Parts: sequence; C-alpha cells; structure tokens
Amino acid sequence: MSDKKGVFEEAEGGTCFLDEINDINLNLQAKLLRVLQEHEVRRVGAPKSIKVDVRVVAASNKELEQLVSKGALREDLYYRLKVVSIYLPPIRERPEDIPSLAEHFLRRYSRDMGKPVTSISNEAMKLLCAYPWPGNVRELENVIDQAIALSRQPMLTPEDLPVEVREGKASGFSRRREQEEEFVFPGTPTMDEVKKRYLVHVLGLTQGNISRAAKILDMDRRSLYRMLVRYKIEPYSMET
Repeated sequence: MSDKKGVFEEAEGGTCFLDEINDINLNLQAKLLRVLQEHEVRRVGAPKSIKVDVRVVAASNKELEQLVSKGALREDLYYRLKVVSIYLPPIRERPEDIPSLAEHFLRRYSRDMGKPVTSISNEAMKLLCAYPWPGNVRELENVIDQAIALSRQPMLTPEDLPVEVREGKASGFSRRREQEEEFVFPGTPTMDEVKKRYLVHVLGLTQGNISRAAKILDMDRRSLYRMLVRYKIEPYSMET
C-alpha cells in the first residue's frame, strides 16, 4: 500500500550511526556486512536492490576483538567496520569532562521536567568528579536526572545525590583489592598466570583506570590493551 524508507535510505548522502554494534545478532550482522560491501539495500518484498551512499559510524561498549574470538561477532564484519578507530575513554579517566557533561544533563532534564534547577553547587560537583562512575556516562546522566526530580531548590547540592556518589563508593572495587592484596599462588603457576594476576591487581588498585595502570606498569596504553586482550582480561568487568 505504501513505501517506507529504511535507515540506510534515509541516511543517503549522510551518516548512519549504529550504537552498541556488539549487541546485534549474527543474522543481522550478515545483512549489515552485505550492505557495507555492496553499498546497496533491498526493501522487504522488493524485487531489486537500491544503491546507497552512506558513511557508517559504529559504537561499542565492549572490546570487539574479544567478541570476535568468542564467535559473537563476525570477523569479516569487524574488519569491514574497523577502518578508522577512535577510543573514547570512560569518564573516570577524564574527570575534567564531568562538569560539562553534568551541566549538559542538568539543562536537558530541568527543561524536560519544567523545574527551575539551573546550577550545581561546588560541593556537589566535587563529589561528581571524585566518583569512579562504573556505569560511565549513562550513570552520570541517570544521577543528574534523579537529582533534579528530587530537588526542591534551584541548585543541586550533595543531599540531592545518591548515597554511593556522596560516599564515593562503587561496588566491586574494594573486594577486588582485598582479594589481590597478597600474591599467594597455589602450586607452581606459569609466568603468564603470574602476569595476568598482577595486571588484575594493578587494575584493582587503579579502579579500572587504564591510564593510571599503564603508568604504574611503565608501559603505554596501547601495549596495556594488547596485554588485556592476550590474557582475556576485561577492565570493565571489575565494575560489577
């Protein structure tokens, strides 16, 4: 009865952003790979394909190399997507960005809720910058959303923030540090096992902060990431 353009047709001549590319199933991965290779799409039930010229930007919150090794992501799709790679560190590694992000969410949610909350106190901002944010930017967004909903004054104060932010605690870190405090190895571990445990130990000490861990280990971030992939260590798994 009518024709509807799909995402790639709508993005013709522009950019298509695929968020959390790591979550798409293998069947959809095959279809996406075909679009990227042949630059064409076919509407459901259509007799022929349509050419598209679209720039694709894909984002992932997981290490795609590990997903490829586990068979959860097609290797050919991974290399087709990996033309230009940009690593965006979690906000715990760039606390200088937290004030700008917090104020952005403040403006958005105060407008959406129709509440005259226009600023964040210095004390509250210090707490936001000191918290390790295991849930990354989305957790920060949720905290600001919640604080505005509960606030009864035009400025957010520490009392408006969740208790974990006020106390600066994130579950999992302290337990990990306690478990790795002493290096007691049963039997005779291999050197790789010793290295893996030490990497986990340092990541625990730095609360998953890759930059700080690399500095302690006296290596650059790229080399550290290669070691994490080699030993199948996920830095973000320490957050849960």
